[in-house]
Amino acid sequence: MNDAPAPRSKTKRLLVEALIAIGLFYGISAYFQKDMLKDTAPVIAAKGVNGTSLSLPSATGKPTLVYFFASWCGACKLTSPAVDNIAGDYPVLAIAADSGSDTDVIAFLKEKGYGFDAINDKGTLTTHFGVSGFPSLYVVDARGEVRFVTRGVSTEPALRARLFLTELLQ
Repeated sequence: MNDAPAPRSKTKRLLVEALIAIGLFYGISAYFQKDMLKDTAPVIAAKGVNGTSLSLPSATGKPTLVYFFASWCGACKLTSPAVDNIAGDYPVLAIAADSGSDTDVIAFLKEKGYGFDAINDKGTLTTHFGVSGFPSLYVVDARGEVRFVTRGVSTEPALRARLFLTELLQ
């Protein structure tokens, strides 16, 4: 007698397991994002550590990627290159948190070769945006409304898709 499961039941089991895994992923993700700002972002006009004028919302009329990172953050090392690439096509408001002095942030950006400037936050913006972990990313439309939030590693295609969708829906 053959005790091997029928191919149909094996496929069904794999589908159920995949749906459970996806559900768990989104549930955990939603839990980590529960305190993140999800309505109107504050108006920001500041100088970055390299002297660049940074603002939110952007004067370009394009959606802005707001990127909270820390120089010591391992996950940020995976996300920062994507943010740097995106900065050539969309406004990026990078905010360094818990990363030391302005000189420390400048040295970090230079060492990594990042072209984006950053505000060195001493806790005000981090608190206002509800950031509880790094990296934390927000896509803010031209009117200053938060359209997407993400905490943790994110890829360039995923970030570009969110920015593109926001641009389409403005």
